[in-house]
Amino acid sequence: EETQSMSSADISGPSVDSEMTENQLRIFRELAIAANELLPVGDTLHLLMDVLGRHYGSVKARVVALLETDIEGETEYAWQHPEKFKPHLHDQAWSERLTDVLSRKIDPYIIHDVPAHHDLHPYFPDLKPGIRGYVGAPIRIENIYSAAIEFLFDSPISNQPGTLEVLNHGVALIGLVIERSRAQARLRESERRFRGL
Repeated sequence: EETQSMSSADISGPSVDSEMTENQLRIFRELAIAANELLPVGDTLHLLMDVLGRHYGSVKARVVALLETDIEGETEYAWQHPEKFKPHLHDQAWSERLTDVLSRKIDPYIIHDVPAHHDLHPYFPDLKPGIRGYVGAPIRIENIYSAAIEFLFDSPISNQPGTLEVLNHGVALIGLVIERSRAQARLRESERRFRGL
């Protein structure tokens, strides 16, 4: 059965979505390379936000701790797009009400066009007029959704196929990077105690 599906895949022509698939594969590779860099956790998170932020065209992103926890001693790691970021967005405070929404979710939360829905949600006024789109996703770390990644956009977000797959893959890798960092810290502490005996 496996051989049949291989041969039918071999003889079929390129799919309509082949360009999108190639782009997704490229992003998946970039995310995997960034996640496997032997860097401090903050630098690795910055690399991952850079790959995702550039892919989506975000102007600003952050990984933020939820549930009164921290991520390796920090409550937030931030990124901004080097070409798209504009000075008037510098003062944009993140919406703590939107972040609170993420703390109660397990799926990504996307606002495709903020002005179009401005009156429908009480936390939109937190976002300045230059912000047109928002993406947030909770991050699972050691089986608890204890962090989130958020992106701000200066234009409405188009709903393209494969968008959620890339986001979910990036979010899973961020969770693994933080778990790896914590495991390494526990190992170092265990070794320190062992040497002290």
